Amino acid sequence: MVPKTGKPETIFGPGPALAITADETGVYWLLYDRGKIIKVEKSSMAMFFNIFAPRPGDSWAIRSQQVIQWWFGGITGKVSISLSRDGGKSWTTLFRNIANKGSQRWKVTKPATTQAIIRVCSVSSPSICDTSDVFTIQ
Repeated sequence: MVPKTGKPETIFGPGPALAITADETGVYWLLYDRGKIIKVEKSSMAMFFNIFAPRPGDSWAIRSQQVIQWWFGGITGKVSISLSRDGGKSWTTLFRNIANKGSQRWKVTKPATTQAIIRVCSVSSPSICDTSDVFTIQ
């Protein structure tokens, strides 16, 4: 069964293509051929987050509106989003107890840094987190 939510992202292509999609019930691998799904397998992966915005090397301007984005699988409930400005040594909570919808708008705040990292964590299982790669706030 293919999940009702989550947009498949192609991993390989053209021709037969492997794609992945995820929703709150899990992670699914899809095999496409000529535009049709020919095989679906539920992954054995446990609960996870995967931040894909900000991207490595991004530069976000102070006072600009940005969107923090992440994939998730097997996780229900709320999340918290934190920011480190020192490469992960210390963290400040940006959003606490928000819906796990895969994205959150953020108006970028001071101070500037070249060592910013975003972290998304499950509120109910705080050890389940992902951190972005380093990006710049200017």
